[in-house]
This record gives sequence, C-alpha cells and structure tokens, in this order.
Amino acid sequence: MSKDKETLYLVEAKAHLTELKSKLMASSEQSKQMIVDSMRSVFDKHYSGGDFSLWTSQYYQLANRLTFLTKLNENFKHKKIQVELVLLNFVDDYTYKPTSASEWERHYREIFDQMTGCETPPPNVSVMNFSVVGRGCARNPISGDLIFRKDKILSYGFSKEENIRIRDNLPNNCNLLVCDSFSDLIAYNGIYCFVNPYALSDDELKIILDFYNQKFYSKELSV
Repeated sequence: MSKDKETLYLVEAKAHLTELKSKLMASSEQSKQMIVDSMRSVFDKHYSGGDFSLWTSQYYQLANRLTFLTKLNENFKHKKIQVELVLLNFVDDYTYKPTSASEWERHYREIFDQMTGCETPPPNVSVMNFSVVGRGCARNPISGDLIFRKDKILSYGFSKEENIRIRDNLPNNCNLLVCDSFSDLIAYNGIYCFVNPYALSDDELKIILDFYNQKFYSKELSV
C-alpha cells in the first residue's frame, strides 16, 4: 500500500521465462466454469483483441492476475483506491536460468500482443526488471566464474584497503581469509581465490595456474 493509502500494489515476481507458462488446473467443473466466466467477462470488456484460448491454456496465471486486478479496481472504485499490478522480473539470475532484460521485454511484448491484442502492458500494469547479476556473489578473478554460497574465500597480494573492498562485496556469511604468504595460499587448497598476479613471481604464477587447471579445467588457463 502506498504511503498516502491511495494505491494498492500487487507484485508478481518471476525468475525465468518458463515460469510464465501455466494452464487452468481446477478439478471441479463448477469452479472451472466460475473462473472461465469471470475471466471471459474481463476479456470481452477490455482485451477482446487478443486470443482468449491462451488465457486458460498457456498463460492462465497472468490471465488470473489481470482478472483479479480488474475486479479489485471495480470493487475499490468507491473507496478511491487504485490497484496496480507490478510484474517484477529478476534479470540474469545466475543461480538457475539466467534471463536477460531484452529476453523479458521481448517475451512480455509477445504475451501481451497474443493475450490482449496490444504489445504494451495493459492499464494499471507495470513491467519492471531487477538485475541480480553480481548481487550476493563475487567473481573469481582467475576463472571468471561467479562465486556464491561459499564459506571461505582466500586473498593474497592485496593491500589492506583492497581486502576491505573485496570483503564488502562477498556473499552473505562468506569469510575472507587473507594469506600472508604464497605457501599459505597453496596450503589452504582454496579454489575461490582473489590473487594479485603482480604479487607473484613467474614460477608462482605457473604453480597457481596449474593448480586451477587441475581442479577445474581440461583446457589451459592463461593470463
């Protein structure tokens, strides 16, 4: 609810495109008919340029939200409360199925065009993209991999100020262990490390690259 109590926001959050597909699954024929009749009344009045079959067969969940939004606005009109639907999309979610902002935008244009006959969001509907790339994670400076859900990350060859900056950008509950020597770095057997290559000799650099190749890769790493 907005601070002025005049707008009620409904938020539907999605992490990847396949979450948008759904169909009507009600088992009771009476319930199914009630749902279809309610959705049909909203479709005929506001979205008749679209394909109603998609409201029950492919994009039922979104159709359900549009119907609910419309009914709420009708019922709250006398209370002078506006209801808004926010379709919130997580962009580049590295934990499962990364979806780019352009993929979200293209997909919603196609969905709205098919469901309502118009590519733009319906009235009182907003599509918002929230990028989560790099949030709650760090990037391995050698392999380039994103680091998350790790208990410990090693650091070697950086200044105190640089280590503070590294620590501030680590995932939650992840500890930074600063190694005082190259031998400590190798002894801890750490995979996810922040290593300043300028602090390494040529021999040490070769050792750590070999170390990463043996742990992770069939192909050779290069700097």
